[in-house]
Amino acid sequence: TLSGPPPREAVALVVADAKGVARSYGLVDTGEASITVYSQYRCSVVPKGTVDSAAGDKVVVRYVDNRGRLGAPSKPIEIAAAPSPK
Repeated sequence: TLSGPPPREAVALVVADAKGVARSYGLVDTGEASITVYSQYRCSVVPKGTVDSAAGDKVVVRYVDNRGRLGAPSKPIEIAAAPSPK
């Protein structure tokens, strides 16, 4: 979930490890407050090298704009566990 709207020109969000190596990505839906950065359903194929992030992993995120340019990395973020259902 994003803390604010993505940049207007953003088309994707890349998640990288703390060293900057890309792990996964998600497409930006204009106006949406969340981006799915890893999903694999049944027989779907994800790009080779795609890694799901787990609670406790430290990552950075970067937007890709509509010209294919990679934005500056965020400050390191620690992945939090999903809240348990009530």
